[in-house]
Amino acid sequence: MNKKIHLFCVLVLIFGTNFQNTTFASTVPSREIALEIGNGSQQLGISQEVEDNPSQGPEALVAINDGLAILDNRNHKIIQIDERGKMVKNLHLPSGVFNDLAVDGIGRFILIDELSRKVFAVDDRISELFGIPKGEGFPMQIDGYQIAGKNLIVSDFGTEKFYIFSLEGKLKKSFSFPLIQSFAISPDNLPAILSVNSEHPDEVSMIYYDLEGNIKKKVPILGKEICQLTHSVRLLGFSRTGLAIAYGWDEKGNGIVFSIDEQGSIN
Repeated sequence: MNKKIHLFCVLVLIFGTNFQNTTFASTVPSREIALEIGNGSQQLGISQEVEDNPSQGPEALVAINDGLAILDNRNHKIIQIDERGKMVKNLHLPSGVFNDLAVDGIGRFILIDELSRKVFAVDDRISELFGIPKGEGFPMQIDGYQIAGKNLIVSDFGTEKFYIFSLEGKLKKSFSFPLIQSFAISPDNLPAILSVNSEHPDEVSMIYYDLEGNIKKKVPILGKEICQLTHSVRLLGFSRTGLAIAYGWDEKGNGIVFSIDEQGSIN
């Protein structure tokens, strides 16, 4: 019997795998989609469990206009599925190590090879856009990236900075951010973070920046229950109605998915 991985498409989550910087997809109907695990063209790659280490598999997924795109780094491809969960296309990746996935304004998938630091655009062909230099003034490490308008925003948790590049490779700006574990792009193309006050861990805020690094809005999160989740919370993205979507684990190890409205209330 073939094993399957389950997509719970209310919030586009795959539990039990290593997803980072995933995105909420309000276009996908509420349903569970089961995809076979394996190395075939219609399957997703998952590593085997080793002792206490959980299985590792697809690293990221993003919502696209007519379904979802999944970064299958085990099989070195991007899988596109439609709203019914049917695989409609496989796009092969260039050589490299890819742990995140973004989509630009014309529908190309944007990926960064963490070894060579080359930025690629993938659609029906593979295009190398530019390379991210090493050294002072540039990211030490690449911990995630998103597209905001015509800009590529790279997060570096080592230097605690965002680096904003044009899609032609020009570094336009870098600026610091407080303690976070992930970020997402708001519906109005602003970088948004779920921030924890390191000196007062019970103080958690949603902070929105403009592309110059100025804080446009800071919303304190209301409700004590999030304080128990702050060490494991990931900000997934935003619904079309503007709700921030996040998930984390409580003290008992239960997965918690929640939304945050514009007033900071948790639902």
